[in-house]
Amino acid sequence: MHDPRNSSGRPRRLPHPPGVYRRRRVAAVVILLVLIAGVVAGVLFGVRAIAGSGGDGVAGGTDAQPVTTSVTATPRETASELPERDTDDDDGNEDSDLDDDDEEVKIAEGPCTDSGLTVRATIDRAEYPIGDQPRFGVVVTNIGDTTCARDLGAAVQQIAVRTVDGDRRVWVNTDCSPATGRDVWTLAPGDQAAFAITWSGTGSAPGCFGPREPVGPGVYRLVAQVGEISAEPVEFAIFDPHAPEPEPEPTPEPSPAPEGE
Repeated sequence: MHDPRNSSGRPRRLPHPPGVYRRRRVAAVVILLVLIAGVVAGVLFGVRAIAGSGGDGVAGGTDAQPVTTSVTATPRETASELPERDTDDDDGNEDSDLDDDDEEVKIAEGPCTDSGLTVRATIDRAEYPIGDQPRFGVVVTNIGDTTCARDLGAAVQQIAVRTVDGDRRVWVNTDCSPATGRDVWTLAPGDQAAFAITWSGTGSAPGCFGPREPVGPGVYRLVAQVGEISAEPVEFAIFDPHAPEPEPEPTPEPSPAPEGE
């Protein structure tokens, strides 16, 4: 039957049931939620990527190299200025207490007495330029006839530098690096315990009070002591490598011979 309201002559579409429209609306809402979730995930991924690269904005992502910073230490921080065990003494002999090939187990017959030990101070060079860090040594030798034990830790060692002219105190190892702890050695007759310490080449005061300046040119004396046992002082010199060479003294002219009569 012809519908007079359809003037185009094409067949008229009948409206869909209400359920169809509801399903379309639900599908549109789901698609919109999926799009929003994708945008949020992209933003979060970008934030994590920036945070993972350190937030410094440097291109390269995970290929960027870590940035390191360096701190210049003051002379007080450069050297510990505490004696440490030295496996070789200044004569090139390996310390017998540290020899892995020593099959004899040393059993102390008692504590080492002061009269059964000697202490010797050593230096690696006789002259040092200003600002250099001299290496000092302390060698303890068992001169007794029995195997004995003795605490030779840094707490009982005192290494000092004094001026030869006026015997003025310049530096002591415990001023800025107080020593604690024990280091018990078992020494057979003739055994040596060798220690080494690196001096920063600067002066010091008790309690590390005041600035530490490089020691100037002059002749100095190294003094070492372990407990109540003192070593013979060892002298060394500090010089300025940039100082001009002294002018040579003029050679006096010989006196004229007296005229003969």
